[in-house]
Amino acid sequence: MASSSRFASVFGFENKVIKIDCRSYDFEYHNADFSDYSLILFDSNVKHSHFTSAYNTRRKECEAGFSMIQSAFPEIKSFRDCDESHILALKDKMPDNVFRRCHFVVKEIDRVNKACDALDEGDIELLGRLLFEGHDGISKEYEICCPETDFIVDWGKARTPL
Repeated sequence: MASSSRFASVFGFENKVIKIDCRSYDFEYHNADFSDYSLILFDSNVKHSHFTSAYNTRRKECEAGFSMIQSAFPEIKSFRDCDESHILALKDKMPDNVFRRCHFVVKEIDRVNKACDALDEGDIELLGRLLFEGHDGISKEYEICCPETDFIVDWGKARTPL
């Protein structure tokens, strides 16, 4: 399967975002009318590689955490089947770093669903809050952010009414 950016280039529509299920490759469209708002994408220019970053470590931590989740809750087949209560129930049984990674993943899945709803309802302010929450999670719980990106996001937060 092509990367998600190539997928979006082929199947994308103006004023829509695509939510892709990377297991089944099912996808759905959601409204993306930002009318009175600006969406700013930026590149921190900080270079990294999956070989030199903590990517593989984070992946292993998530796999370890998911094994613990499945042992405690056999009906759960993927992180998408979890909610925050499952993770919180195992907090004292998981190493702290494993708990934080899994907690981020489950909350991020929920944020994506809420973001799609916010887009469809035209609630751009809620979308902005969810994006800021996602950045906080990726920075503090998943710990894969860099100081440069944190600085830029903090700068933007200070200048937004959210």
